[in-house]
Amino acid sequence: MNEKEYYYNLIKGWHSKASSDDYFGKFMFEYLAFIAYLKTQWKNEPELIRMTGN
Repeated sequence: MNEKEYYYNLIKGWHSKASSDDYFGKFMFEYLAFIAYLKTQWKNEPELIRMTGN
C-alpha cells in the first residue's frame, strides 16, 4: 500500500466518523479529512503543469 492509498483509507474513515450527531466532532473529522485530502490527494502545482504541458 502506497502513501496515497493509506491516506485515502484514513480520509474515508474520518469522513464516516463525521456522520455522528455531535456537531463539533463532525466538524473536526470533516476538517481533518479535508486537510489530509489537500495534502495527499490533490494535485500539486508541478504535477498540474506537467499534465497540461505548459
